[in-house]
Amino acid sequence: MKIRKLFPALPGGRFRRRHAAGQKNLIKKTVMKERERGKRMFRKILPVLTAVCSLFCILFSCGSTAADPLPPFDLTEEELCRMSNYMGFGCGTSSGEWYYGDVYSDGKWQGLGKLNLADLSGRAVLAEGVQASWISEEKGWLYYFRWNEKIKKHEIRRITVNGDNETVFASPEDGEILSVFIHGDRAYYAENIQSKDGPNTGKLYSVSLDGSDRTLILDKPVFFPYIAGGKLLYQDDLDRCRLHICNPDGGNDRVLVDDIVFQYVTSGDTVYYQTVRNEAKASFDSYGKLVYPEEEQYIIKACNIVSGATEKVIEDAAGVWGIHDGIIYYLNIGDSGRLYAFDTRDGSRAAVIQDEYVTPRVFTEYGLLAWDYDRDYQKVEGVYLINYKDHGKTVLFR
Repeated sequence: MKIRKLFPALPGGRFRRRHAAGQKNLIKKTVMKERERGKRMFRKILPVLTAVCSLFCILFSCGSTAADPLPPFDLTEEELCRMSNYMGFGCGTSSGEWYYGDVYSDGKWQGLGKLNLADLSGRAVLAEGVQASWISEEKGWLYYFRWNEKIKKHEIRRITVNGDNETVFASPEDGEILSVFIHGDRAYYAENIQSKDGPNTGKLYSVSLDGSDRTLILDKPVFFPYIAGGKLLYQDDLDRCRLHICNPDGGNDRVLVDDIVFQYVTSGDTVYYQTVRNEAKASFDSYGKLVYPEEEQYIIKACNIVSGATEKVIEDAAGVWGIHDGIIYYLNIGDSGRLYAFDTRDGSRAAVIQDEYVTPRVFTEYGLLAWDYDRDYQKVEGVYLINYKDHGKTVLFR
């Protein structure tokens, strides 16, 4: 900046030039002194700045750890099968060679039973006339969800894999038990209270496999809770059906998928989930509860948990579905209920078999168990074991 601009009111002529020169020297000396002073101060505070920067780096690093960044959901094929089965309402499960779930004989449903899938032997009825869902096997016991006619509610029961000692594992208190799954040495189940004139309420519990040590995990209504990759995931009914993630004890709760989410399956860095075709058309009542759209509006999307980006992967009207080895098997409602396969790696899709009204039910290492229904989905006309590679089918029950 020019001296003239610094001192616009100075007299003109020689005095102005001499005064300006003096002021210029004064400014130069002052600037030099301030520079030296600044250097001395900087040398004094440098250790402090270094310590502060180091502390900031440590805090930032600890913050990342405390925030518990999302892990990849690297599930084994067995774990992926179990998760897919659970999200398909747990109509059956597999453990090693054995399938546990509905069994049929001579075209009639018999109840909860088992079958050896390795050689299709050992078919047996474990609990006659029991319609079970959300079936899990752990340490020689089956845990499952069934209707109790006396209390007019569902409860959780358990029975040995040989059909002995059926007992009540958990009964509802004020609400309805909606699902149960096993993780490690604990069972998790949600009990929700549906309200017509207010927001829904509910709780998520965990309990030891002997029925003791019940612990409250979340004090709110949740749907499809499940532990994958060491984290608890669930649909938050009070948060416009967003998918949340938290620690198994309920801590560090936050949104994982910012979208309406129903059933979901995790794979690597991706969450595949069923949602409405157009969220803008989805409606919520005055209490924040979703008014469920027609079934034909459901599609399947994928969310990358690293970037948060979502995309539509299956725009068919998709019903029950699950994943095995990168392939999504789903009920294509728009094509007479045929069973379809969608390859997540190359985007190809095709009908698995041409039979109509075939629903994927139980994913096992030996193949996919699919139920063949009548047109009204009132009667099971057959149960098939479908080979994952060539889609050949073996009739298990008729």
